[in-house]
Amino acid sequence: MMNQERFEELCSAYALGVIEPEEMKELEQELKQQRPEQLATLREIVNTAQALPASVEQLTPADNVKNKLFERIKTDSGAANEANVTPLAPATPSWVRLAAVILAAISLGLAYFTLNLTDERNELQQVVEIQRLELLNLEDRLLATERYLDIIGSRETYLVSMDGLDPSPSGFGRIFFDPETQSALLQIAGLPATPADKDYQLWVIRDGTPVSAGVFNVDDDERFRFYPIEQFVEADLAGVDAVAITLEPEGGMPQPTGEMFLLGTPSS
Repeated sequence: MMNQERFEELCSAYALGVIEPEEMKELEQELKQQRPEQLATLREIVNTAQALPASVEQLTPADNVKNKLFERIKTDSGAANEANVTPLAPATPSWVRLAAVILAAISLGLAYFTLNLTDERNELQQVVEIQRLELLNLEDRLLATERYLDIIGSRETYLVSMDGLDPSPSGFGRIFFDPETQSALLQIAGLPATPADKDYQLWVIRDGTPVSAGVFNVDDDERFRFYPIEQFVEADLAGVDAVAITLEPEGGMPQPTGEMFLLGTPSS
């Protein structure tokens, strides 16, 4: 009876397609005894070899099998050199085909892994960009809040309120103006989101002539949006007839052309 180590060596050579004729006879002779445990071992080794193309796990054959593979390579190479013949279409040994399939499976696995990493990296970049925009938004709000506190804390702060008109009757706005620093803060609420090709424009009307005081846009109708104005167009709101907000083409216009959404006077 053949020992287990020798039997597994023959089964491995058979499964990989590198078994010698004499070894094949030896294996067949052993299998004629129909031992269940040996048949189970053979099936397990053959199934493992057949499953290799679908797996990236590397299996190491017995040392004797590897030695035979290298010896066969050397023998085939030596025979070709002695005959001084370069075959035009050499037959590919089965173990070479099996190795190629294994390498292809590994390559596919690595490609899939790389693709997953790329997708995860893109998703992380999107998350980082969203968080960056949120941080900038918070910074803008903090700056507006600081300006608001500075302006309303001034001794001579002017306040102009604006009421909503027909396009947005629920909207309202306020202008806080500090004549000492010539800075102002515009507070808006209830205005519809700005269309993609439009801007809201603030006007200061004196003696019947509107003068632009800046443009801004609204993402939604969230309450209490603040827009700092570094240098206001009027040094004294006491002589201003009215302030208004219209919807204009993107970038603003020299004179009002669009619908008026808010209107107010310094005395209101």
